[in-house]
Amino acid sequence: MFDGSTVREQVDVLISDGVIISIGEHRAGEAAIVVDGKGKTIIPLLVNAHAHVYEPQHLKESLAQGIGTVLDLYTSSEKTKQLRVFNDSIPYATYYTSGPGATAPGGHGTQLGYPVPTVSHAGEANRFVRDRAAESVDYIKIIREPLRSTLDFETIRALIKASHQHKKLAIAHVSTLADALAISDLRINGFAHIWFDSAMDEEQLAQLTAQKPFVIPTLFATKKLLQYADQQDLNLHHLPFEKIQTEVHRLHQSQILLLAGTDAPNLGINYHDALLEELRLLKACGLSDLEVLKTATINPAIAFKFLENQLIKENSKANFLLVEGDPTSDIESLSNVWGIWKSGMRIK
Repeated sequence: MFDGSTVREQVDVLISDGVIISIGEHRAGEAAIVVDGKGKTIIPLLVNAHAHVYEPQHLKESLAQGIGTVLDLYTSSEKTKQLRVFNDSIPYATYYTSGPGATAPGGHGTQLGYPVPTVSHAGEANRFVRDRAAESVDYIKIIREPLRSTLDFETIRALIKASHQHKKLAIAHVSTLADALAISDLRINGFAHIWFDSAMDEEQLAQLTAQKPFVIPTLFATKKLLQYADQQDLNLHHLPFEKIQTEVHRLHQSQILLLAGTDAPNLGINYHDALLEELRLLKACGLSDLEVLKTATINPAIAFKFLENQLIKENSKANFLLVEGDPTSDIESLSNVWGIWKSGMRIK
């Protein structure tokens, strides 16, 4: 069993009324239903730390692949209300959201085809965050995208400050290293996407290491974006993809927390096995299989503290996967999910 932080062998898990009541060695009672886990590994339900959810079916598709939690990083306020009602439904992944992200008039996100609130200057930052808090969002998304009209740094500073005053994490969309460095200095909590325009020098890496923002690299989405840009001759300046993976490796070596996220459905990315593609790319960055597994389990729980209840421990909900083989030593085992449980109920 991998409980999110440690690996234990020859473990029995006793469940009653949807709750894990004991972990250890047990003698099953006569009324117990016994699931034989020989040759298999119990792990927490996975977390997709970056997606955009539009329909309940997307949450259903996620859980069917073993993804128990989806972190939405930009959707309309109306969709937020509609999707939250499925959180207690057994066949659906649990849904958390930023609601609409903070973007400039005409900025990234305004092209999605539905009305979105925008922020014109720093004086509007508190109102924006207050409105999102009133909608009970779980964190705040802030967009800095120089390819379109974008927020200035003074406005981003005000948005981060207001987010923290409302006890919300602030997560920034970036695509350039210069923006990541500037926003890191403003005390951002984390980044959605890895920058792809240039590589860090040692001083810049030291700066990020000191600030310790978590990073959701979305490597699968980045790779597809850069391939599309090259095919279409879009003249999008970027590093070779292997160099971007080196950036991720350097962040990992500096103990900056990495989280697995897919950015579905952008670029045709699905809500289910695309997460395994992301994990494969993270492994190719030089992470061990166990370290890769942590990017989709305990690392999101550390970054987003409200996810701690997603880990496997006594007196917590019985949410877990049973996987053929051992994904702590072979991440490909995640393609052989044998069983999925949410609140003690097995998902067909």
